[in-house]
Amino acid sequence: MPGSAAPLLEVASLSKAFGGLLAVDDLSFTIDSGEILGLLGPNGSGKTTTFGLVAGALRPDGGEIRFAGRPVTRWPASRRAALGIARTFQLVRVFPGLTALENVLVACLYGRRRVSSPARAGADAAALLERVGAAHKRNTPARDLTLGERRRLEIARALATHPRLLLLDEPVAGLTPTEVDAAVALFRGIRAEGVAIALVEHNVRAVRALCDRIVVLHAGRKIAQGTPEDVFAHAAVVEAYLGRR
Repeated sequence: MPGSAAPLLEVASLSKAFGGLLAVDDLSFTIDSGEILGLLGPNGSGKTTTFGLVAGALRPDGGEIRFAGRPVTRWPASRRAALGIARTFQLVRVFPGLTALENVLVACLYGRRRVSSPARAGADAAALLERVGAAHKRNTPARDLTLGERRRLEIARALATHPRLLLLDEPVAGLTPTEVDAAVALFRGIRAEGVAIALVEHNVRAVRALCDRIVVLHAGRKIAQGTPEDVFAHAAVVEAYLGRR
């Protein structure tokens, strides 16, 4: 739970530029085991780039990333996934020609705790679809799922890798209020199992309901951090993220 002696994730002085654009600028933060950290900011503030750097999809220009006490800054995404970092995407990425069950089955077979038996992997995949509320779509091709169903499928697939840190990029974007409530309950349940969550999200109600701490970015730099109550009262956040009254 939050407050452990050593953070699960340590990001120190991270930077990343694309051409002349500095997308992440001297960014530092930590995440404890079992903590839910919100990463907020206006569009273009560097949130998704930060996720790419933590997950290993992008290489930083400077800084260091440590996970579970290990320096992983130069590790490829596959090694970080094997260590326990999983993510979802702002634009949902599924295998469109595979069924929902087959999508999760792939992660069960090739995730951090690989299941050698196809029968066991199938049972695990079905249980994960049940957990995220998509069991009734198990035989439906992913291309035929609604946005909300594809988001649940992507979360099930991430959970199938047995993550220690789950990076969720706008997981409730485009969902109905009922679907948002179900997602909040699901994420609380995941955290209750000791999994840390980093959450990029514009839905302030969901952020307030879930996050222990929030880090706010603007133009790639951290401009505020703290509890939801403190952050949403911060003058710089009101101006840069919520807008002036």
